[in-house]
Amino acid sequence: MQDRKNFAFASRNQNHSVRPATDADHRQAALTVGELARKLGAALEGDADRELTSAAALDAAGPRDLTFAGAPKLFEKARSSPACVIAPPEYTAAPGQTVLRAIEPRVLFAQALRWLYPEAPFRPGVHASAVVLSAVAADQLEIGAHAVIGENCVIGPGSRIGAGVSIG
Repeated sequence: MQDRKNFAFASRNQNHSVRPATDADHRQAALTVGELARKLGAALEGDADRELTSAAALDAAGPRDLTFAGAPKLFEKARSSPACVIAPPEYTAAPGQTVLRAIEPRVLFAQALRWLYPEAPFRPGVHASAVVLSAVAADQLEIGAHAVIGENCVIGPGSRIGAGVSIG
């Protein structure tokens, strides 16, 4: 593991020091299709105990993925997918396929993403690979990997600057 040191910089009026963020701060959650159906209020057909760990596009989805088929032109591809499919009522599932029914599959899929990829808890810190150039910043902030904060930037308290973001 890379050695991480506390990050310190000076603003016009005071010194600031924050702890480095870790790469493991954000993880996706694993949950069963049954749990997801209950959280979303969706009708479930198939294996309620099947575990989902991620979401994927219909043509790239695997057996532990969630995907959706919102239009009839996608139904044939969806029937051959090993993933759990969110589909409208008119969709005819393949034998043994796990399906969540929704009038608007795209909307339900977007809601499901919140459960599969929960927001990471706020962790004040500056990633070791971030670059901060004499920026004025508050003590309570989070700066992600490879972020760049240019000169004369003011970052307010509670701010979260994501990985790869460049400001200033």
